[in-house]
Amino acid sequence: MKKVYKVNKILLVTTGMLTLVILVTFVALPTNSANANILNVPADYPTIQAAINAAEWGDIVLVAPGTYFENISLRAGVTVRSTEGPEVTIIDGKGNYYKVVHVPSLAENSIITGFTITGGIFDGIHCDRSSPIITNNIIIGNGRSGIAAFWFGSSPTIKNNIISGNNWDGIRFYATYSSPIVTDNIITNNIRWGIYIYASSPKITNNIIANNTKEFVDWYWGGFGIASEYGSPAIINNT
Repeated sequence: MKKVYKVNKILLVTTGMLTLVILVTFVALPTNSANANILNVPADYPTIQAAINAAEWGDIVLVAPGTYFENISLRAGVTVRSTEGPEVTIIDGKGNYYKVVHVPSLAENSIITGFTITGGIFDGIHCDRSSPIITNNIIIGNGRSGIAAFWFGSSPTIKNNIISGNNWDGIRFYATYSSPIVTDNIITNNIRWGIYIYASSPKITNNIIANNTKEFVDWYWGGFGIASEYGSPAIINNT
C-alpha cells in the first residue's frame, strides 16, 4: 500500500542554482583512516577512476577543482573527496553513462564527498547492495534519480547534500532489509517525489523537502515530499 507524506511546511524554492549553493556549508570531511595514503587527481593520476583503481583500504583520493567528464565506481574503504568543495569540483557524465557514481556491493565503507554530480542517463549516484557515506555534494541534472539505492541491504548515509533538478526522484530507495539514513539535506525541484521508498526503512530527519513536482503530474508520479510503498520510514523534523 502506498503511503504519502506531506512535509510540515511548504517552502517554495524558486531561486537559481547560485542561491542553493550558498545554502551548503562545506564542513570538515570524513576520512577512513588517520594514516591514509593520499592519491592526488590530476597531479598523480589523470582521472578520478585511475586513482580509485590504485587506492587501497583507508586511502584518500583527493581531487583538485575542475570538471571531470567520467563515471566512477567506488572501492571498499576508499574516500573520494574534493579539495575545494562541490561548487568548483564537478563529475559530469555528459549523458554518456547510466550512473555517474556507482557503488557496487563490494564497496563497503566507501565515502564520496564534496562534488557536483551531474549528467547521468539514469542516476547521479547508484548504490547496489552497498552502504556508502554520501555527504557535502550537489547532485543535479540527472536523467532519473539523484541518488538510488537498490536491492537488499543498501543502507547509505546521505547527509548535507543538495539534491535538485533530477528528472525522477531526488532519492529512491528500492531495497528490502535496509535502513538508510537521510539527514540535513536540501531536496528540491525534482520532477517526481522528493524521496520515494519501496520496502525500505529509512530514517529521514532534518531535511528541507520542497517543490518536488511537475505541473499536471498525477498523485502517483509526483507532487509530494515523501512516498512509501511497503516501507517503514521514520520521518522526523523535516520541512
